[in-house]
Amino acid sequence: MVKIWRAGSILLLLASTLSADVVLLKSGQKVSGRVVDKGLHVEVTTDRGLRTFLRDEVEDVIEHPKELLGDTEKIFEEAKKEYSEAIAIADQAERNTKLKDAIEKVRTVRETLATTRELFPEDKYADLDVKLTQAMQLLRLLRERVTVDLAKKPEMINPRPGGATGGAATS
Repeated sequence: MVKIWRAGSILLLLASTLSADVVLLKSGQKVSGRVVDKGLHVEVTTDRGLRTFLRDEVEDVIEHPKELLGDTEKIFEEAKKEYSEAIAIADQAERNTKLKDAIEKVRTVRETLATTRELFPEDKYADLDVKLTQAMQLLRLLRERVTVDLAKKPEMINPRPGGATGGAATS
């Protein structure tokens, strides 16, 4: 019975130290790896080896991507809704404005997802890859819609000096 208890304790200890966390340092640096709190210092085992930081250098330890993602899902859904609304707008300038607002939201979501995925590369967080792909697809769709509208007015893309829209320039 004692051997079973010891084996269980060892497995539990290994499981708690094998999960990757992210240490946020007060300097702004982020270090991903297996984190062990040693009281006065924190040890982080990374791909490159063991790194040790004094407790005073550590701002926070993040144990799950959700702590970094914040409300990215909500922002993503808002951008999808803005896309649908923009498509229904007849006025080209107003539609482009709404599309560009949605583009900025999706860019923020994409950057947050990409940064989070870099810090949590384990297979168990593969859902971040799916979300990142969806964000990139929506971003492409939004950009294509704006580009299509701009392509209808070449002078917006390649403005002519003096406001000429074609023909010979007069002197």
